[in-house]
Amino acid sequence: MKLLIVGAGGIGGYFGGRIVQGGGNVTFLVRERRAAQLSANGLIIRSPIGDFSAPVQFVTLQEMDASADVVVLSCKAYDLPAVIDEIGPKLSPHTRILPLLNGIAHYDDLDRYFGRDRILGGLCHIGATLADGGEILHLNKLQFLAYGPRHASQVHACQVLEPVLARGGFAPVLSNDIEQDAWEKFAMLAAYASVTCLMQAPIGVILAAPGGEAILRGTFAECCDVAAAFGRAPRGTFHDQTIATFTDRGSSGASSMLRDMTRGNRIEADHIVGDMVARAERVNVAAPMLRTALARLKCYEAQRT
Repeated sequence: MKLLIVGAGGIGGYFGGRIVQGGGNVTFLVRERRAAQLSANGLIIRSPIGDFSAPVQFVTLQEMDASADVVVLSCKAYDLPAVIDEIGPKLSPHTRILPLLNGIAHYDDLDRYFGRDRILGGLCHIGATLADGGEILHLNKLQFLAYGPRHASQVHACQVLEPVLARGGFAPVLSNDIEQDAWEKFAMLAAYASVTCLMQAPIGVILAAPGGEAILRGTFAECCDVAAAFGRAPRGTFHDQTIATFTDRGSSGASSMLRDMTRGNRIEADHIVGDMVARAERVNVAAPMLRTALARLKCYEAQRT
């Protein structure tokens, strides 16, 4: 099976690199600057689990063909419209697409363009970033990837994909309810990004501040209320795990959105926090913390431009 991974950054580069390490057939679709890095140095992963460095197959948009069986999308949400326009006409109508983007709003755009039957469900949890020199830095030992069918016609395709992803050694999970999983991550991430960006601090620092724990718990509760109103309340185990993460006083964890803000980069404000606020409005859920965080993010965007 041929995988085409759109992007070779923190997410696509890490998971794709691990599949290459396991002998999988992976090609990365990259921009010219990243192509130059890969040509000169290969793909480099620095990880507490184990480093990896090797030449990899890559193409630019001009060189891309329609031979991929599955396309893995690892781009940022704000780049998705351009990616769809660029790769959509080049893909075979039989190619399946596995998005690993944050949030859930992207499914509407992908379904609209490619058709719902071609879009699998997917998500990941990983702390990884692309260093200026092109190395992928894995920031901790977390490397979770889940995927699954969004309707019955995709079950076989997901089963066939399982041994391909398993080559990466990160124990991919073939979920029987990937949409529930996606909603749970959405609820957690919206709260995580909201509070760490609003406070400009990691979890441990926030917890040490007066009222910090209440703010973390309250923001997550708002997200859970929205999810419940859509019939996707986080399950007990996930809820408890998230609360444990949000109350770990020794944690140095912070959202990737905060890292992007610190660097002056673009952020996924609308796709994550903004989408959660919009959904809260649709179901009449009061979400004062989420609204406050969104205002902070939009101020950042206005000042950045």
